[in-house]
Amino acid sequence: MKLFKQLLMLLCLGIVTLIPVQAKDGMYLLSDIPEMMPQLIEAGCACSGQQIYSADGTSLANQVPHFGRGCSSEIISANGLLLTNYHCAHGSIQSVSSVEHDYLKNGFWATRFEEELPVEGLSVRVPVKVVDVTTEVLAKLGSLSGEEKENKLNQIVSQMIQFEKSKADDVAASVREMLGGTKYVLFVSRIFRDVRLVGAPPMSLGKFGGDRDNWMWPRHTADFTYLRIYGDKDGKPADYSETNEPLNTPYHIEVSTEGVSADDFVFILGYPGGTDMYSTSFEVEERQNITNKIRYAVRTEKLRVMEEQMKKNDTIRIKYSSKQAGVSNYWKHANSQNIAFDKIDIMGQKRKAEATFIEWVNESPERQAEYKDVFKNIQEALDARKDNVRELILQREALYGMELVGFLSRLDNKYFFNAKNDDEIVERAKRFYKNMDIETETKIMAALLKEYFETTNEDYFNDVKETIQDKFNGNYELYAQSLVQSSVFKTYEGYKKVVVDMKDKATLENDDLYQFANSVANSYSELRKEIKEPTSKFSENQELYKKGIAESATEILAPDANSTIRLTYGHVKDLVIDEETTYPYFTTLEGVMKKYNSDKEFYELPDDFVKLYENKDFGRYASNGTVPVCFIATTHTTGGNSGSPVFDAKGRLVGLLFDGNSEGLSGDYQFDEGLVRSIIVDVRYVLYITEKLGKSSHIIDELGLGDEPVQTEE
Repeated sequence: MKLFKQLLMLLCLGIVTLIPVQAKDGMYLLSDIPEMMPQLIEAGCACSGQQIYSADGTSLANQVPHFGRGCSSEIISANGLLLTNYHCAHGSIQSVSSVEHDYLKNGFWATRFEEELPVEGLSVRVPVKVVDVTTEVLAKLGSLSGEEKENKLNQIVSQMIQFEKSKADDVAASVREMLGGTKYVLFVSRIFRDVRLVGAPPMSLGKFGGDRDNWMWPRHTADFTYLRIYGDKDGKPADYSETNEPLNTPYHIEVSTEGVSADDFVFILGYPGGTDMYSTSFEVEERQNITNKIRYAVRTEKLRVMEEQMKKNDTIRIKYSSKQAGVSNYWKHANSQNIAFDKIDIMGQKRKAEATFIEWVNESPERQAEYKDVFKNIQEALDARKDNVRELILQREALYGMELVGFLSRLDNKYFFNAKNDDEIVERAKRFYKNMDIETETKIMAALLKEYFETTNEDYFNDVKETIQDKFNGNYELYAQSLVQSSVFKTYEGYKKVVVDMKDKATLENDDLYQFANSVANSYSELRKEIKEPTSKFSENQELYKKGIAESATEILAPDANSTIRLTYGHVKDLVIDEETTYPYFTTLEGVMKKYNSDKEFYELPDDFVKLYENKDFGRYASNGTVPVCFIATTHTTGGNSGSPVFDAKGRLVGLLFDGNSEGLSGDYQFDEGLVRSIIVDVRYVLYITEKLGKSSHIIDELGLGDEPVQTEE
């Protein structure tokens, strides 16, 4: 209760003042754009609201599909050409690569439709419309509360979704509740399941700087990939077929080669995955001291093993390329976010916001009746679940971090011994084993088991710990080898034989690896049950706090990100770290070469790319004797925005968002315009590599830029 008392002390000292909601700080719903237009225009926007979003399918937002499992993308030609980040398409590129066709190392450029490569399992969701249905939902809910309200809400949402699906059989729809139940929004999209790889630079360019440069500015990464959406002959979504055709997209995003300058207005459309802007200090403490610390420690060990194994041969390198990138991304994020939290004193800022809220509550007896205990309840709930949450996150990172264990933990009677699922089981297993190296998985298992048992404060898996100590003399690697090598599940053939062909439950009961995976699943499930009650109390009061914030807001409020399409805007600006350190808003090809020459083993570049630089073969992409590479802006973005189109004031594509800076990683919880920057690859660098290195002038022509003089020397 100490922190809660501190809030009251701040109020008594009179040092807290009401702070109005800043409309610029957030990720805004498309349905709020009409109301936002005055502030967008004041900031420098030259587009109309209808240009940015319209339900008739002609707006910019309609050309921004949700890509794969959590990225953004944009349609940039009349033939369904799609642009997204290299790191978003990394897994897709890896899936079509082999030692013989190493597209990760060499890049890939199709010269005609027939050469474009289908990517199994990849889909995109093309937006149809976004509708604020708050008035309708609240009217139907009336004064209902509790379980009765929840049941009625589920009924209303189901009816809305079914109505949208009845109008077209190829749409997906959802209704999302936001801001503590003060806003409800309908999202409708079309899911296209035939997406093909068109062009990608070598990984040395697409991931230039790797883990070292991740979340850092200045940056020099060519983080882009071209794909294409295909549909059936009528332009409808369809599974892959040789008879499918490139999607006809007469409305698409215009690519500009004019570039950006300091203080230029820019805006972004995309699918930010999640933020906690309305979180309390108690939630931040849990994130900083539990989630981030555990994630960083466990993933440090996992990455160490992965990277050692990937150096052994090309087969392992290709199999684990995308996995390593995924693990690394939020490994560095966790540590950098904690540093950013401390830099802006986020705990102090959150406590001030809480004190401000209490002041607003105390202005009215009605508010006091509804909100007076909200922070006390949140703190009590988080304290009650603290130990179990710590163990839950540790098991998620360490035990489920063993991919073989995670995969087998889903093997239960309810799903996998149902004959009608056999085809799906086989395909899922093929994909898993194709991208798995058993020696690497064994070494990862040993490292993560050791990390788990050295970190946990609880008495889970004591039988495993005793076996490792007594039978294997504390040698985790020998234990992992024994567990894996004695299992039928070390190969796809063994898996298929037991699970699909024989449906042999007896083998499961006698397989130590499966039994361990099953015990992990059971333990994790029990932990989730343990935290259910305090989490329910926390969620209820967290939503109540958001409801109060919405009621007290004096301007448009952006709900927390939740993977729905949003708009954010800002300006191109330098990054000022302190009085002595300022980083310019842009980088150039000179910076690429400087890094390359400083450490050629780490900052690898293709020979042909180096020759282009040495010959000063910049062509029409030259600007001031070099080629623009990346720039930064004050836009508010997060994970899920990767691949988002960055528009200039006129609504033209000038860049592709791919990262944020480490100093601004507190931005998911507290936006600071002085420190938060979105990192963007300049579209001119994308085009330069496409034309000069990829020798794909046909893509330039498809974009309608074939005869355009891109940038003149100043």
